[in-house]
Amino acid sequence: FEAPGVTAVLTPEEALDMVKDEEEVFIIGGASIYKLFLPQADRLYLTEAEGRNLDNTPRYPSRFLLDIAPELLEHTAPPQEGLIRDARSYIQNTERWLPDSEDALRFQVGDRVNHVLIGKGTVIDIDTDHDAYVVRFDTLPTPRTISFRVRMTKEGTE
Repeated sequence: FEAPGVTAVLTPEEALDMVKDEEEVFIIGGASIYKLFLPQADRLYLTEAEGRNLDNTPRYPSRFLLDIAPELLEHTAPPQEGLIRDARSYIQNTERWLPDSEDALRFQVGDRVNHVLIGKGTVIDIDTDHDAYVVRFDTLPTPRTISFRVRMTKEGTE
């Protein structure tokens, strides 16, 4: 990868070595990037997103945030206690009613599936590291990663 003002590295160690003299370093990325750098972190800045998810549920605070001891958290504004309470309830309900990931492998590569919001697609890969299917939906230009926990049906069994 090349872009003006950008230096690409191949390992977390290379990245950390490049910024070793900086007072504060920000890591921005997806879950796999966070997972690589979290052991070196001494502070996390978490943001909240308002709105609704694809399944029309409210966007609750991160589960990660709910697992941190309150005395370790600093907030720029007090959290909405009702939203925190609702998030805990939602998490408890989904964990109770949805299958555990090891029991959730319902589809195989090549299976045609139906997602209630996105529509029909084909499973093109199974990502067991992230407990997810990679699905190429008929209506989208690029494949999507869909958690094993998301309710989908095999085409023809709806």
